[in-house]
Amino acid sequence: DEIFGLNSDNDDYLPLLSDKYDKRVQDPVTSATEYRNHSIILYYAANERGKYLGNASLPAAKVRDRDYIYFSQDNEVIAKQSFKGATEADYEENFFAFINDENARVGNTYRPYNPESFLLISRGYDGIYGTDDDVTNWGD
Repeated sequence: DEIFGLNSDNDDYLPLLSDKYDKRVQDPVTSATEYRNHSIILYYAANERGKYLGNASLPAAKVRDRDYIYFSQDNEVIAKQSFKGATEADYEENFFAFINDENARVGNTYRPYNPESFLLISRGYDGIYGTDDDVTNWGD
């Protein structure tokens, strides 16, 4: 149930949706550590009731998680180890900076890409999420 497509009915690992850039056939993920060799396509569903991008756009009053449009924790186990090459502690800050749509900013309120739908992020050839070679479902 946790990650990697673990099926709680039979404790088998299921294939994950991922990219591979060397054009060889990609073996399915069969253990909790093999995902590191794959470019897993990260999926983030938008919170339709969310108002804010993330920690970088917090208003003066404390905001609850449910007020965010996207939750960085959705793929944290996979992405935090390689998001923009920073330490795990920087993951959330780097994630929100990466999904920030500069053209959608209203005053001091920052907005993410695709705030009404979802985000897809596949790390590019460099193997690091949050860099210019990533394949995403939004355009610049």
